[in-house]
Amino acid sequence: MSGLTIDASHERSALLAGQHLGPGGVASWASDLAESALLSAGLHAEARVSAFLEEAEWSIVVRRSEQTVVLIDAEDDAHDHGSIDRLELLAARTWRDVTRHAPSGEMRPWLGAIRVVSNGVPDALIVERLERLVASRILDAACVATVDQLAGNVGSPTPALSIEAFKAALTGRYFVLNTLW
Repeated sequence: MSGLTIDASHERSALLAGQHLGPGGVASWASDLAESALLSAGLHAEARVSAFLEEAEWSIVVRRSEQTVVLIDAEDDAHDHGSIDRLELLAARTWRDVTRHAPSGEMRPWLGAIRVVSNGVPDALIVERLERLVASRILDAACVATVDQLAGNVGSPTPALSIEAFKAALTGRYFVLNTLW
């Protein structure tokens, strides 16, 4: 794994193209990001990424055989406090279900969240809440991508919530899984 570079230029370009902004688009973009991380870890053939464009508990589900290994919540509004409340409850319920129902020794799914803001600034309270969810290990990683198409820029309010940090954490999880499979 030494020397691995996390490149998110493709993901940034896709957001700047604007095709992934709007209903269902962020889930599709997040699915591509999950696939790219799988390729980086050499696991593309071993796992399947599913994107749910309609109402589903998790936007992105990555499975190997029947085992769920990654769950990602992806939305295009970083101003909706209700979505963060729902995410926190969903993550807590997932943790509870894993501790109650998973076979002994089974690794719990990796949990992530992505919020994309087009042409604006993300709500500071939502950014803070996502950082707290990661710091408290309720989520494994979170990403807030801000897209300014006029300036041709994709950024993040903090380096810890960048596309690169999210992709690195996800790729790291895939490498761990690769050693177990």
